[in-house]
Amino acid sequence: MDDGKPLSTDTFTEFASLKQKNLAPKVFIALGGWTFNENTIWQPVLSDLSLIPTKLALFIEKLLTFLNCYGFDGVDLDWEYPGAPDRGGNPDDGENLTKLMKEMRAEFDKLGGSYKEISFTAPTSY
Repeated sequence: MDDGKPLSTDTFTEFASLKQKNLAPKVFIALGGWTFNENTIWQPVLSDLSLIPTKLALFIEKLLTFLNCYGFDGVDLDWEYPGAPDRGGNPDDGENLTKLMKEMRAEFDKLGGSYKEISFTAPTSY
């Protein structure tokens, strides 16, 4: 999905169906990643979302709808180098990443459905 071309919704369904073949795996969708965060139009998205409460609430609601629709067990936030000035970071990004995950956990629990997990990926140098 890094190339900006939309995937068929069948792709998500097929991926999540791996759980039917083996009940052990947890299937997550990852948001962000290197190409998403490296000097592109998408770079400020997670930072901006975490700054504006109404955008954050809508994002979390739509994300939960997506996770439930396609049978994902959780989401991985791959926000590369939050706060890094050489990558367009906001000085408050570290705190905002924590805020984003706390809000996400609270809303996931409140909005119900099956329990959804949240993980994050951070570079070792951060």
